[in-house]
Amino acid sequence: MYRGLAIAAASVAIAGNLLCIYYQTYEVTLALRLMAGIGAGVYAGYDEASEAARPPLVVTEPDVERSGRYDEVYARYLRLSALLTEAG
Repeated sequence: MYRGLAIAAASVAIAGNLLCIYYQTYEVTLALRLMAGIGAGVYAGYDEASEAARPPLVVTEPDVERSGRYDEVYARYLRLSALLTEAG
């Protein structure tokens, strides 16, 4: 039984690689590779496989010093944009 699952998993992985060559979407090839991982026993099931494929959540806090500079430059841009719009 395990041999059949391993062959099926290898087949799905190979199909996923071939789809990459033919410019299929990343989501399609990712799904095939995750199913291959489930079939090969790398993942216990769909829940574990989808959790492994989910990227970690990273929160980036703004840099107060840089955001002040950005506000200055953006205000200048808005003024110039208004002047150029008026000039036609």
